[in-house]
Amino acid sequence: MTKEQTGDERSVASERDLAAMYAVYYSNEVGEAENIPPMSLQNVLAVLRHVFETGMMSVAEQEGRVLGFAGAITRGPVTFLTDLFVHPQIQSSGLGKTLLQQVLPQRLSLIRCTMSSTDPRAQSLYTRQGMQPLFPHFNLQWRGRVHTEPLATDLEVVEGEAGDTAFVQWDAQVGGRTRPVDHAFWLEQQHAIPLWFRRQGVTLGYGYVQQVAGNLAHSSDLGGRPGGSERARIRNGVRPGGYKICGSASSRYSSI
Repeated sequence: MTKEQTGDERSVASERDLAAMYAVYYSNEVGEAENIPPMSLQNVLAVLRHVFETGMMSVAEQEGRVLGFAGAITRGPVTFLTDLFVHPQIQSSGLGKTLLQQVLPQRLSLIRCTMSSTDPRAQSLYTRQGMQPLFPHFNLQWRGRVHTEPLATDLEVVEGEAGDTAFVQWDAQVGGRTRPVDHAFWLEQQHAIPLWFRRQGVTLGYGYVQQVAGNLAHSSDLGGRPGGSERARIRNGVRPGGYKICGSASSRYSSI
């Protein structure tokens, strides 16, 4: 642990930091208009703990108070930034940049990437660190009437077999890295259901869905972030996902 001229202490995160890290996350995603309830390790999101156990997490603290944190996972040649949160009261202070540099390796042989924040300050930070936008990204939420009648489409959604290594292989071909530990996490801890997408017998893609607070939520992306009316479910200790389809909202950033 080192001290900077700002007086902030920064270090690799420990398990005892998780509850305070979740409080910082909560204050960014939910707590703008309401008091933050007491946090404990039992409230910590499963995804946050998964990153801590299988990746790298760094915290910034001052006088024992966690002010921000960052997390990243490395799978093969790809390092994915999963989290970067700074307490709202001290944002734009340069703390995010320091945390980002701590968790993203500087080795040129690794690809560094993330799903962009909707915060333009974060997008600017990623760009300054050498990341470039690759493609737009949608988070969609359906608020209309649920359709029970069959849709007029020739796309077939078929439930796969849990543990089928073909999902890991498909994921490696699409994402450029093998990550069986994450597939196991979705299946075993998030109770996700694997799906194949097929048309006329030809497999076009795959995905995972999970039951969350009475709704189905996409769960195959560790960097997904909830927003809007989804926040009500975060307050109950649930981190929902959302179906992610290429479009024109936020972008995925990557650098080599």
